[in-house]
Amino acid sequence: MIKVFRFLDKYLEETVIVCLLAYLVLGVNFEVFRRYILNRSGAYTEEAIRLALIAMVYLGVPYIIKKRKHIACDVFSADISPKKDFVLNTIGNLFFLLFSCIMTYATFHLIEMQLMLDKKTEAMHLPVAFFTSIMLIGFGLSIIRLIQNIYEDITKLKKTTA
Repeated sequence: MIKVFRFLDKYLEETVIVCLLAYLVLGVNFEVFRRYILNRSGAYTEEAIRLALIAMVYLGVPYIIKKRKHIACDVFSADISPKKDFVLNTIGNLFFLLFSCIMTYATFHLIEMQLMLDKKTEAMHLPVAFFTSIMLIGFGLSIIRLIQNIYEDITKLKKTTA
């Protein structure tokens, strides 16, 4: 079971994002073929591609956090001590964590409202809450990744000061 968690920790976002990107490329090419060669257009494909793109964005955020490639002000990092750098990084991570918690809470209530109103997508007639749950998953994974980053920063700081 621990091996499964380690695998998911290491490859979850990457695998899903690569699969979504492959689907986007194939789906867009298929839709172009249908539209310009067969003179047919499919609302299902277009909607699924749009939703896959949205999913790729929201699942890309935790991946970027894990890889520490998100936008950050690192102008001061070269000129300050490791402790001050740790404090600045931790403050940034805590603000991002607070934002992710607020968005997780708000998204949860949005999903509740969509389920209550029984909202469906236009073409596929699937519950909109199903696709909004991708936001909830993305922000939930962001919370986990931010906590992991803060923990790694603390252990790194302990090693450098010891």
